[in-house]
Amino acid sequence: MRAILLVIGLVAGISIGAFAMHFLYSPLFGETPMNFQTIYFPKANLKIYTVARIWGITGNHEEVRFCPEPYEFGKRDQIDQCIVFDTARIFYKKDGATSLLVYAPSSSIEPNVKDSVGQIKISVKELKTYDDVKDFEQNFENYGLMTIAAP
Repeated sequence: MRAILLVIGLVAGISIGAFAMHFLYSPLFGETPMNFQTIYFPKANLKIYTVARIWGITGNHEEVRFCPEPYEFGKRDQIDQCIVFDTARIFYKKDGATSLLVYAPSSSIEPNVKDSVGQIKISVKELKTYDDVKDFEQNFENYGLMTIAAP
């Protein structure tokens, strides 16, 4: 009798775990909302593709990606080509024909962040405090910056 209960508990636990994992990366009611933008560098005829999203059962996963080609989630061979920031919003500005300045909260920047996406050089500037982030949220246009944020 104990063996039967153990097997039933094990099967039920695995089923519940698989069900929960399925919803960690897909929302309960439709597709994960995402914001896509393309940053074009006309003098070099180059583009960077960006995507910002928030996902997860409780909406606690955030990211902004910079990629040399449109990113398809689930395609593992593209991961190494992108720069990922673990935040819902970043600020950026073109800096010459093939350079981009990116301002992001320091907590969202991965260690040893790449310095390029394709042929575009990326310079990442840290926003170290809450006040820095708040200032950029309120004044980014005055600073000549653009933003991408998750919907």
